[in-house]
Amino acid sequence: MTMKLNKPATEAARDWWQRLHPNPVTGRGGDRAGRARLRRASGPLEALLEPQTQALIEAVRRASGKDWALQAQYEEEETLLLRFGLLAILLAETDVHFEERQRGFAGLLGLTPDGLRPGPDDRRRWSVSRFGAMMRAWKEPDDFCRHVRRALPVLKREPFDVAAFIRDVIGFDGAVQRKWTFDYYGQPQLAAGDGKAGAQESPAAGHDCPEEN
Repeated sequence: MTMKLNKPATEAARDWWQRLHPNPVTGRGGDRAGRARLRRASGPLEALLEPQTQALIEAVRRASGKDWALQAQYEEEETLLLRFGLLAILLAETDVHFEERQRGFAGLLGLTPDGLRPGPDDRRRWSVSRFGAMMRAWKEPDDFCRHVRRALPVLKREPFDVAAFIRDVIGFDGAVQRKWTFDYYGQPQLAAGDGKAGAQESPAAGHDCPEEN
C-alpha cells in the first residue's frame, strides 16, 4: 500500500513548490540556492539530505493530520522517504506557472511535438519505448527519477496539473501506472479498467518498441 496524500497535504506540497521558485507577480525571489542544490542532487537519497526536502516532509506531515499516521504505517519508511526525495528533485526542476492546467504530465508526453493528438504514424514528444521504460522503473526511486528528469525538458516548460503530479509521485503504484499509461495514449477514461482498452497495449507491459525520438 502506498501513501495517498489528502487535499491539505497536496496543497502543502504545492505551496512548498511555489515558494521554492521565484514569483514574478509578487517579486518574491524563491529559494535559489536550495533549488540549485536539489537540481544537482544525484538522486532521491542525496535530495533527502537537503533541508528543503526535510521542510517538504514536515509540511506534508503536518497538513496530513491523522492520515499521516494511518497511512505511513503501511508504507516501508525508507521507500516513503525516498519518494519525498524524488518529489523534491522533480518539483525543483518544474517551473511554476500561475495558471490552472488540468492536463496531466503523462498526457502531455503522449502528444506530438506540436502539442496535437498523434495519429498512428505520428511521432510523440516522448517515445513509447522511453515512456515504457519510465513506467517499468516506478518501483526503483533512482531509476524512476532519472527517467522523469529526462522527460520534463521535453515539455518545454508547458504547464501541467502539478497537484495530480504530486499525488501520483508520492502514491505511485500499479493503479497510477495504468492511469499514466492511458493518459499517455489520450484515453484517461479507461484508466479505471473497464475492459475496453482494445488495441492500444500498455507500454509498461515489457515489450520492446523502436525509439521514436
